[in-house]
Amino acid sequence: MSCAIIKQRHHSCRTFYFNVFAETRTMHFPTKEKPTISTIGVMLGLLLGVHFIAVATDAYREIIWIDIPIHLLGGLIMGSAFLWYARRWLPKIRHESKRMVFILLLLGWTALLGVSFEFFEFSYDHLIATPYGWQKAQLGNADTMKDLLDDLLGGLLVLVIF
Repeated sequence: MSCAIIKQRHHSCRTFYFNVFAETRTMHFPTKEKPTISTIGVMLGLLLGVHFIAVATDAYREIIWIDIPIHLLGGLIMGSAFLWYARRWLPKIRHESKRMVFILLLLGWTALLGVSFEFFEFSYDHLIATPYGWQKAQLGNADTMKDLLDDLLGGLLVLVIF
């Protein structure tokens, strides 16, 4: 079906897409306190500060479990940023989106940023840490996969908290 035919029956192609491919239950945002951009920025700054200190002091190798809360918090921050963006700039998501579509968008955003950060760590290791003899940020493939899972779980926490 072309977009012109869809527009005759519906307000937009996006409306038709969400109505056809999403579940029947609509997404209603919870009434809990919403994340603000300043709160997200402060949390991100603190998280990056702790991360860089942990890399510099080799805390990721000394305190094995410290990696888990850092990535959970990172996923929570990334999910909060998506929630803030969706509420502010994507009003159609509030009204037309179904719960599963919203959750998939949230997880996709969280995964994209988590993978991007892992690429950053990989680049840091090979371009800076190895040539200069500094501490590496990545501990191996298994650790990277666990980090990505922790990011996704942190993103899902957004649905519970907010």
